[in-house]
Amino acid sequence: MVTPTEDYYPDHDGGTFTPIEATTVATWKAPAFLENLAVDADGAVFVTVYSHNRVDRYNPATGATTTFAEVPAPLWGLRLMPTVCFG
Repeated sequence: MVTPTEDYYPDHDGGTFTPIEATTVATWKAPAFLENLAVDADGAVFVTVYSHNRVDRYNPATGATTTFAEVPAPLWGLRLMPTVCFG
């Protein structure tokens, strides 16, 4: 699904603005409340699903969205840590 951009922001203040085409790659059923995105080095997108106490992972290679982690309380943020290797 491509989001149209012409006349999409009629109240824009006139500053620098360049509309782009955007493609929807994943959806969640209501009443899911999503926050916080992080993308890893391989392009996987992690999303906190605040309303369901979990982190979901979107895999761009397969187009699949799966539960990555479940937690006992809503998440307040998301941060990917770099992998450290000792040789």
